[in-house]
Amino acid sequence: MKFPVEDYCSKLGWYLVTIPAGSKGPTRFGWQQPEKALSDPEAARQYYEQNPNHNVGLLHGASGTCAVDIDHVENTKIIFEELGIDFSALMQSAPQIIGRENRGKLIFKAPPDLITHKISWPTSSDPRKTEVVFELRAGSVQDVLPPSIHPDTGRPYEWAGRSIFDGLPDLPPQLLTLWRDWDNYRVQLQDICPWKRKAEFQPTRKPRPKGEGTSVIDQFNDAHDMHTLLVQYGYKPTSRGRYLSPNSSSGLAGVKLFDDGRAYSHHASDPFDNAHTFDAFELWMQYEHMGNVQKAVKDAAQMLNVTQDPDHEYDKEAIEHGAKIAANIMAKPKQADLPLNTVPEELLSVPGVLQDVVNYYTVTAIKPQTQFAVQAALAFGSVAMGRRWVTDQRNFTSLYFLNIGETGSGKEHTK
Repeated sequence: MKFPVEDYCSKLGWYLVTIPAGSKGPTRFGWQQPEKALSDPEAARQYYEQNPNHNVGLLHGASGTCAVDIDHVENTKIIFEELGIDFSALMQSAPQIIGRENRGKLIFKAPPDLITHKISWPTSSDPRKTEVVFELRAGSVQDVLPPSIHPDTGRPYEWAGRSIFDGLPDLPPQLLTLWRDWDNYRVQLQDICPWKRKAEFQPTRKPRPKGEGTSVIDQFNDAHDMHTLLVQYGYKPTSRGRYLSPNSSSGLAGVKLFDDGRAYSHHASDPFDNAHTFDAFELWMQYEHMGNVQKAVKDAAQMLNVTQDPDHEYDKEAIEHGAKIAANIMAKPKQADLPLNTVPEELLSVPGVLQDVVNYYTVTAIKPQTQFAVQAALAFGSVAMGRRWVTDQRNFTSLYFLNIGETGSGKEHTK
């Protein structure tokens, strides 16, 4: 081999997989195990001196690496543009493995918990067939490294872009979020396909009880453009009705604007019900009135010059008394008086290996959630130990937790 393969081990600390000549995949039993890979530079040098025609692969999980494998450049551009990811900047940010034209693999450093995902679209010529758009590769998988010979083209794989010896870049936050929250994003990525026949799923409208404020809300929605309001409150439009939330920590455009003027937010940090779409009035109410619907209806009525003549006289004294009671009930307690702020410090950690779960939760949560982190660890331990312990009456151990938090607190992270 023209490239000194031992440099992959000595300079980068990579674990290498041996691959027979004329193949892209290893055949050795148990090749996914780090102990069976080549990690010693001298062992790597000797192997490829004896087998100069064999190919070499990078074992991602053991090497702390991952690959963004782009199989269809144009379709990948469509997806990334929709999500607000700069495709050109991404391609220039990392080393690339080139095996054939119009394809490439970007190599990044990776956290140890990532696994492999891929997205496929129906072909534009025949919707009954599908093709892979891109693949997020990590964990117990390998990718062929230069100077291996591509079995289809007969030409060697090549490095392009940034040099691997300048240090691998960290995985961009947008891709890391996409990777870890794949189950939530996968359907969105499939629906971005322009020629997909199946209509995109649209969440149901939130039911609104009929009352005096309903007509005011309807008139407000008729008088306001959702796009204008979204931009006014800091949402950045990307393409085809998608917006990047100002509350987003991932950088992915997760707000979708539908043709009927309503929108839906996939961002857990946004103050909207994730089971329903929201309209212009609800957007305005959240950002101008902190979710106070009564005040928002009153201000909207004044703004639109809507008047309502009551059919009967109201008891002013009773109304004022009721308002005081409601204010007392709904008033938020002082920060020091909140029950969760008085939890003893020793209850915010878990002895033993479950503390690793607490630590992992803490560093990956979008907001501090110490109590949720402990609950997640205890629930995990309950499932593990439930496989080992049972009573005389065949009752297995189990713990049930209920996580309650305000909208946008990120409580879904416990899953």
